Formats: sequence, structure tokens, C-alpha cells
Amino acid sequence: MKNHRTILSLLLLMPVVLSGHTPATALAGKRAAVKNLTGRISIDGTLNEPDWAQAMELGEILQREPNQEVPATERTVVKLLLDKDNLYVGVICYDSEPDKIVGTQMRRDAPLESDDRIEILLDTFHDRRNAFYFATNPAGALVDGLIIENGRNINFDWNAIWNVRVSRFQSADGAGWSAEFSIPFKSLGFNPGQDVWGFNFSRRIIRKIEEDRWSSPRLDVQFTQVSEAGDIEGLKDAEQGLGLDMRPYAVGKWQRDEQGNNKFTGTGGADVFYNITSGLRLTATVNTDFAETEVDDRQINLTRFPLFFPEKRSFFLENAGVFNFAQNSSSRPDLVPFFSRRIGLLNGQEVPILAGAKLTGKIGKYDIGALAVRTRETGFVEAKNFFVGRVKRISSNSPISAGCTPKAIHQAQQRAELLEQTSGWLRLICLTAGTTSHSIFLLQRQTGKCKGR
Repeated sequence: MKNHRTILSLLLLMPVVLSGHTPATALAGKRAAVKNLTGRISIDGTLNEPDWAQAMELGEILQREPNQEVPATERTVVKLLLDKDNLYVGVICYDSEPDKIVGTQMRRDAPLESDDRIEILLDTFHDRRNAFYFATNPAGALVDGLIIENGRNINFDWNAIWNVRVSRFQSADGAGWSAEFSIPFKSLGFNPGQDVWGFNFSRRIIRKIEEDRWSSPRLDVQFTQVSEAGDIEGLKDAEQGLGLDMRPYAVGKWQRDEQGNNKFTGTGGADVFYNITSGLRLTATVNTDFAETEVDDRQINLTRFPLFFPEKRSFFLENAGVFNFAQNSSSRPDLVPFFSRRIGLLNGQEVPILAGAKLTGKIGKYDIGALAVRTRETGFVEAKNFFVGRVKRISSNSPISAGCTPKAIHQAQQRAELLEQTSGWLRLICLTAGTTSHSIFLLQRQTGKCKGR
């Protein structure tokens, strides 16, 4: 009998219905056109260029709360323009009491819950599930993120290259504040030649506890529900350019001892991002440097379970949503089949990453993702290879996907460890289907015991 025996364990089985599944929401039906730019626009927060005057207004914007689908108490004008490199969004927020406009936050990705604000949703692939999120307030804060799986998750650690400027105004037409967004197409993924994108807009007036929205202004619909967005058309000429972004780094240290001997040490590396197509992105890293990664928030742990810290490293944040599978709508899931914080970190200590590559994007009706990373050997851990892959097909009713992680990269929280590994290697295969992510987990291991509870 062979020493190595393959054990296939069915840990979790939930009924999955692949047909006859009703979509959670109906499409909204709002539609608007984007006008091509003929001149130049200065991003200064004032919509005073001739192109803005000629652009069509987005359309009627109604209250979502406190009274859904009734006219807003304050007028809002939204206009869209584009050239081959950028999408421009101009917003005029009239206010009958301009001295009561609230805008306190200025930090990047600051929470704007206590401020007046405007929010934009861009579903560039028009898949009704994933989108880019942009927001600002009267102080000009830049907030952006990735909306994943129809609003099930929002990743605010994603930061794109874009610009917004705001301005206060007082005119014969009224008073208020205005904003100009400039969003480069090279910061977005999209299918070349696709004329229609999903779009939604929201304005919040905090003193009135009022939200005004363009598409689906209903209390039972959250702004991040991509399936409820409207459509904008006229984007077939958008260009992403070469799509190559390189971020090199070099670190050196020079020392001189008491005997006059000189010693120099140094290291370097780079992150490279390349758009193979407008919908397929390759990310590579060599000798990765995480020195500029944002520090984790302090947490006090009074339990026997490990704390959950979000991923903030740019290499892993690129298109991270494709690996976010087999999770329910809870903000603190019990099982995360793939958790990238397990790579390059061990008990709070950095494990150097020698190299890594990631391929993510869309091919036809499929979302694909593959990630491979090798870490260096250190004094307390040996060198390791990590791999995760996922293929997801978006059907007309619900997504069907399969994922594989040939390492035990997981995070169990709040209840108990789901998986225990005593020796050997472990492969976790996850099959999901349906809008509620009913899942089947298949574990296969080469040696040791596999235990679930």
C-alpha cells in the first residue's frame, strides 16, 4: 500500500439550483448619452466651458429618502462628456441654504457619512455585478473603491488615478456647490468598442437626511447594487492606451566604520501592470517592497480567535474581487477560502516575496483569475509557493464559478477553525452558484489528517 493516500472529503454541501433562479432585481431602464468633447476642459470645479453648456443633462433625479420616488427638495444637474482618454462628469448641486452645506473630510478615502456628498457608479463591463465607485464632498475629498458581486463587498483600499475639483458658487440661478470629475480610461478596465456602460449617480444632503438618485431611487435598493444602475451610451471610442504601468523602487545604505572602511548595501524591485487587452490585466512583482503600505488599524483582541485585518498591499489589491468567492453577504464571514494576507506575512512578521504574477480579467462571458507567488526562505520559515485560480461564468440569472487553492490559504473567524492541517499539502476546491453563494467545498490532501467541525 502506498504511503501517500489521497482523501477526498466533502465538508460542506448546500443545495444549488442552477436553473429557474429568479434575478434578485429587475434592470432599472434609465438611459442617457455621453457627448464628445470638442474643446478643452480645465478641471477646476466650475462648469463654465462651452462644452458643458452644450451637454445634455443626465435626467430627472428623484428622492430615495426620506420620501422615495418624489421630486428632490434641491435641484441637481449632472452632465457627461468624454474624449478618447477621459470621462468627465460635471455636477451642480443647488442649495437653498448654502451656508448649511457640510464638507469636513479631505483625506483620501475618508468616510463621508457625515458630509454632503455625491457618488458615481461605473459598470464598465456592463455585467450588472461589478463596478467602480467614485465620490467626493464639498471639501474635495477623493474616495474610490471597487464594488464586487452586486454590492456584496466594497473594497475602498483600491486607489485609481483620477481627479476631482469642487467649487462654491453664488449666481442669479441660485447658490450651492459644484464638482468636476476627470476619470482616465486607463484607470478602468472595459471591453474595447463597447458603447454602453452601467451608470448611477447619488447626492446626499446630510442636514435633511436626504438622498437623491438617478436610477432606482427606492428604499429597498442600495446605491451599490450594480444591477439597479442605468445605462450611458456613446463610449465606443474610449481608448485605454498602452496600458503599461511600472513602479520601481531602490533602497540603499552606506556605512563607514571607525577604521574608515566603507560598506554599501542595497536592494531594488518593481511592480509592473500591463493590460494585455482592455479586459485582461497582467500584474507582476519582483522583490516586492511593502514599505509604503498603509499601517493596519490598532485592534484589541480579547478572544482566542485571530483578528481580521484587510488587505492593503497594492499588488494583491489589483482586481482582488475575482478571488472573493464562496462568501455570504455578511461583513465578517466565517470562512474565506482565499485570504491574501496569508502570503508574505506570518504572525505579524514580514516574509519577503521573491516574485509573483497575477492574471485577471474577462474573456467573453467568463471572469478569470490566477495568482502565483513565491516567498523567500528566512530564518524562521522555508521558501513557499502559493497559487490560487478561479473561473466564473456569469449566466443570465446567477454566477457559476470554481476556484482552487493548492495551499491552505484560509481564514476562519468568530466560531472555530474549519480546517486543521498536521502535515503534507492541502488543496481546497470550491464550487459556487447562485446569488447567495451556495457552495460546495472539496478538500484533497496528500498526507496527514483532515478534520472539519
